[in-house]
Amino acid sequence: MSPSNMKCPKVDVVSVKRDPKKSVVGQKMADKEENRVRPLEESWECESEKLAAVIAEAKRYINEFDAKHKYTEPKKSEKRASENHCPEFRDFNEKKMKVEEDDSEEEVCVLLPAEWTGSKSGSKDGVDSSKGKIGTNPRGVSDCQVAETKRGEKNIEKSRKSKTLTEVCVLDDVSGGREKLPIRAMNGVDEERPPPFTYDTIMEYPYWYRLIHPVGCDCVDGCSDSEPCACVLKNGGEVPFNENGKIIRAKPIVHECGPLCKCPPSCMNRVSQNGPRYKLEIFKTESRGWGVRSPSYISSGSFICEYIGKLLRDKEAEKRVGKDEYLFDICDDSHEEEGQGKVCSNEKSSVDGFAIDAALYGNVGRFINHSCSPNLYAQEVLYDHDDKRMPHVMFFASKNIRPMKELFYDYNYKMDRICDVNGNIKTKDCHCGSRKCTGRMY
Repeated sequence: MSPSNMKCPKVDVVSVKRDPKKSVVGQKMADKEENRVRPLEESWECESEKLAAVIAEAKRYINEFDAKHKYTEPKKSEKRASENHCPEFRDFNEKKMKVEEDDSEEEVCVLLPAEWTGSKSGSKDGVDSSKGKIGTNPRGVSDCQVAETKRGEKNIEKSRKSKTLTEVCVLDDVSGGREKLPIRAMNGVDEERPPPFTYDTIMEYPYWYRLIHPVGCDCVDGCSDSEPCACVLKNGGEVPFNENGKIIRAKPIVHECGPLCKCPPSCMNRVSQNGPRYKLEIFKTESRGWGVRSPSYISSGSFICEYIGKLLRDKEAEKRVGKDEYLFDICDDSHEEEGQGKVCSNEKSSVDGFAIDAALYGNVGRFINHSCSPNLYAQEVLYDHDDKRMPHVMFFASKNIRPMKELFYDYNYKMDRICDVNGNIKTKDCHCGSRKCTGRMY
């Protein structure tokens, strides 16, 4: 047959789809697949049921345990008794209270010369290089206790910040622009402003006193221990400050370079005469009147400010009975204790000397309050004259001071030595709040 005469057979599509052979094979394959999958599904369902049962059992156990061991806050008396029976807890509390009282984990006091004998190059901040190493704990407590103490200090800082938020600036600059850094006045107690007085940055000497500048050095590049000059020799053969401007140790008297010295203003031996290096501010306290603090962290040995006022003879100062709150007496005799200078703050000396009166004429130093645990100390300094009867009184930090911590120094009053106009002994309570407070200022 020719291709043209060929006829395509009719194919029944339905019959092809229902091919008996193909249907049997397909059915077997489907049954085989179903037999393979069904156990897996049953296994999954079984595992899910088991897991749900385990979870339910765990929840039931947790609820029973919580109901049986429900925590209740103990009473204060029971809690205090349990804490007292634990010596480790009691010791830790004492150490924690001491840390909160002492401002920092490590306090370095410049009034202990035995700990300040290291070289200035190896101990930049006047601190013994063996102290304060990373990973060491000077108080001998565990790392967990130190962490807990730090958290406590952070809470104290938060509470202190919350208090300062309520303060209002009542005066932008107490110095009236006379200081390099403005000194604002903050008050969160009442609406009172600082008392009026004449602010100045230089000491007011008596009209009859004539300043005689000391002989200067020839250190064009600045003074150093390696090449002792006239100023260094006055200080015992060493510069009393380190490279960072921190005083090495407290001395009876410090001689800084003066107006006739050829060294630059950046000389290591020119520190206190350059004025405050930290931003200061005065603030109203609840029980001590006005106080001084700094928003900056102050390291031990740092210069704070000078006590400036009008220089008076002792005889003239004694006449100001009842108006002696701002008198700072300077002893001419040697009042040297271990590591301390010979400044007798606010205490009458048997030797005729001088006193600084900052009642009407002074600087920020007149606002620094007394404390039985001070963080500053007074250091006698000479630079514009050599008269040891009337040195400059400079305040230096005796320990590390946290930001916004009030600055104190010890007024050194002697008990039952202050009298009124009639000769009767005066007394005054101390409100410093220190753990070492004696309760009386004089």
